[in-house]
Amino acid sequence: MIKLEKVAITGYKGVSNRTEIPAKDFNVIVGKNDSGKSTILKALDLFLNNKQYLAENLNNRTHQFSEIELFFSTHRTEIIIDENVTTTFEDEGLVDENGLLHIAKKWDGTKTGKMNRPVFARDSIT
Repeated sequence: MIKLEKVAITGYKGVSNRTEIPAKDFNVIVGKNDSGKSTILKALDLFLNNKQYLAENLNNRTHQFSEIELFFSTHRTEIIIDENVTTTFEDEGLVDENGLLHIAKKWDGTKTGKMNRPVFARDSIT
């Protein structure tokens, strides 16, 4: 089973510094007005549903890029790469040093939200 463990957001809307949000089996987002609750949900929506990145999403006070990262535990879940071949994310070298599948998407706010290709744990995130 693959499970979301945490989300990291940098340079997106009101989030300037890299902020990590842990994910549990059951999550409730609570906070004062303008504390970032909607930002977390919009960041997940942008990442997961390939929504269009808008220039106003960039926190341009500190960044020229917005980055959203998702970290998943995979627990050696078998994946099928073709009819007769199964493997795991770990065996394919797709997990990071903490054993998590780390997928990041980064948008360039100076180029009207052009997204760099998604990167995985074994790729360099720059």
